[in-house]
Amino acid sequence: MVNGHFSRCNFLISSDLEDCSCESSRYLWAFVIAIIIFLGELFGGFLTGSLALLSDAWHTFGDGVTYGIAFVASITAQRMPQRGGKIKTLATQVSAALLVGAIIVIFIGALERLLHPSEIHSEWMMYVALAGLLGNISQHLVLKAGGGVRDALHKITSLHVIQDMSVSAGVVVGGVLIRETGWLWIDPALSLVIAAFLSRQVITFFRTGEFGHAHNEGCSHPHHHDHQH
Repeated sequence: MVNGHFSRCNFLISSDLEDCSCESSRYLWAFVIAIIIFLGELFGGFLTGSLALLSDAWHTFGDGVTYGIAFVASITAQRMPQRGGKIKTLATQVSAALLVGAIIVIFIGALERLLHPSEIHSEWMMYVALAGLLGNISQHLVLKAGGGVRDALHKITSLHVIQDMSVSAGVVVGGVLIRETGWLWIDPALSLVIAAFLSRQVITFFRTGEFGHAHNEGCSHPHHHDHQH
């Protein structure tokens, strides 16, 4: 990268920010990495019997959809600037809804596992979660690479990545504890902690008023006819 821009970015040639497509490229890379993590953790979750790992996998899938939406929204915003703000607002709302859905799934699965514990291959659980954590870190670096002002969509996608990093780290720790103690309840308990943490983050996001800010960005164009009646 050159000053936060990909090497093939047209901005490096024209110095015109309207020619920059780096934002959409970052979302695309985050999407690809998320799908790879999802497939790996899904397979690893079934292999190890870890609900926490499966929960993380489906949460990552939801975030992958988020990054895909962000990519499409960013491309559309470039081609239809006047509608870009509204499209990004819609994408942000869908992203938040997906995160809420993931939280509900995690809660239900964890409660079922607490009532009906099952054997877990903790060592493989730990290794798969560690690989997922490395993938999350790479996503964070990709999204963080660009400079400038962040809109609401970028903020929520970055929030998803930070949450994924926290979840993966928690699953790694859970795998270590299960291996050392043999306490199977740690897996569903960890899933509940993850869901509670994500719930708090979503509530915090809604309280910041970012949706209203995004909507204002989408409705504020230089060609507003403020003096017309």
